[in-house]
Amino acid sequence: MHLINVSTLLLEEFTNGTPEYAILSHTWGRASDEVNFQEMSRAAPSLKRKRGFRKIELCAKQAQDDGLQYCWVDTCCIDKSSSAELSEAINSMYAWYRRSAVCYVYLEDVDATDLVNDDYSSLKTARWFSRGWTLQELIAPRKRRFFGANWGCIGEIMTNRSSSRRNGFSRVKSAAGGSEHEREQSRRLTKCIRLITGIPAEVLDTGDLASFPVATKMLWAANRETTRVEDQAYSLLGIFDVNMPLLYGEGRKAFIRLQEEIIRKKIDHTLFVWSTMPGVSDPTFSGLLSPSPKHFRQGTRLRHEGLQIPYEMTNKGLHLQVPLVPIEDDPEEFYAILDTDNESRLGEVHCYSIRLRRVGGADQFARVNPSALVLQPKHRAELAQARHVYVKHFISDAPTVLACRYLSRIKLGCKPKQFLVDLLNVTSSGTWDNEAVTFHLRKNEEFCASIVIRCTYKWHYHAPFDVFVGWVIQKDDARGLRSGFTLLPNGDPFESDTLMCSPRLQPHALLGLEMYTEVSCTVVDGELEAEMWLGERPKAAAKTTPSPR
Repeated sequence: MHLINVSTLLLEEFTNGTPEYAILSHTWGRASDEVNFQEMSRAAPSLKRKRGFRKIELCAKQAQDDGLQYCWVDTCCIDKSSSAELSEAINSMYAWYRRSAVCYVYLEDVDATDLVNDDYSSLKTARWFSRGWTLQELIAPRKRRFFGANWGCIGEIMTNRSSSRRNGFSRVKSAAGGSEHEREQSRRLTKCIRLITGIPAEVLDTGDLASFPVATKMLWAANRETTRVEDQAYSLLGIFDVNMPLLYGEGRKAFIRLQEEIIRKKIDHTLFVWSTMPGVSDPTFSGLLSPSPKHFRQGTRLRHEGLQIPYEMTNKGLHLQVPLVPIEDDPEEFYAILDTDNESRLGEVHCYSIRLRRVGGADQFARVNPSALVLQPKHRAELAQARHVYVKHFISDAPTVLACRYLSRIKLGCKPKQFLVDLLNVTSSGTWDNEAVTFHLRKNEEFCASIVIRCTYKWHYHAPFDVFVGWVIQKDDARGLRSGFTLLPNGDPFESDTLMCSPRLQPHALLGLEMYTEVSCTVVDGELEAEMWLGERPKAAAKTTPSPR
């Protein structure tokens, strides 16, 4: 660990026996304005001209005033050119903040002189409260002293832990041992931060995280932003007391890996109590793990029941045992009742349930309608039969039968060998994307499309001629996705009457060729997509009896 000597402003490295130190929590400006490890190591004369050097000086001076010889600032105390050191630092960050003698929270965009009569309500506009990394920097330290733009002291919060009297804490002035006014000021500041962040006063006062379910802690991070998407996960490692390697470039997979590490450490069904916003962000199929902390919005009154039935990650997906309640209108769908309680204001206890659909064998499922969380009476969960289920996170395929309800897109294609095929006219109850040759459907609604196509024979030994065909595509819950054809003399328009259409255009209509469609379904980014290919094949040769010799 590299620390700044507050007397010399030089870096010193410690491998064992780290001395007491102050630690800075702040928001980064532009990278070019911040002092990095290499610049701090060289102690270049130009260092003091950088905007970020000012807060390093202020932190060092405050630490010196508090009787500390060292301080730590993340911009310049981590060699980010070393992937090994960066990984060690991020995995150790929570512990470093927790072990600090005091944490100075620098709110650069808040003027302390504006906080009249201990009214902290204007703190809510501070950028510091919206950043992902500052969540653990708020919770982990034993002492947090807040400063405004000109290093004017705003107030202090100190956690009430027995360990707070070790490692030289008595040498740092604290509101906990101050006057009644200082203690009241600390209580007001704690209340304000609780209202801004949603973090209970119990956590701010004691630092206890063990008694809170996973979803509640995710809720604290739901509205925070990070510059790198991977940092949405990496900034929460300490909150959940897990470690994992850093893979910048993996994108949202980092948050999935974080949840997998949580699963290995703790049995807690509240991890699955998340929901997407209905609309564009609402995929058809998903796994049990959330793609983002933003989807955890139910954590305030949530309790986990201390489930003892383990679950595990397998090559078939996440394996767990849950009560399944059949859904009346679809034999392939169930409500999976999670081992969580949600106590309403009326005192009634309900369990959250999510909707699962069988997508493979008897035990392979996917989550559907992830925008919905359904509350079930607790007695219903006690009566339901528990079953083993496997749920993959990334769903890549699904039976065609699923198209009847959850189809989001129909992509058209053709692979003719003897005809050139043109789309002349397309009308449908969905949205037609001419560039992508794709219909966009509304889920859970019937769909019908009427298409006029022109087939031009292309073999050179036939005189050119055109055949106009009406192509009907229809989807409904009862019969699924169907396709039919009819001849259109001279390209006449036609009505989409499936009763007049045949699943195949017979050979006599196309000079001995039969026209048909092939349908396959895939899941792309959580959406069920059907590919419908227009094909042709020669009329089957008549069977002949071999002549006698």
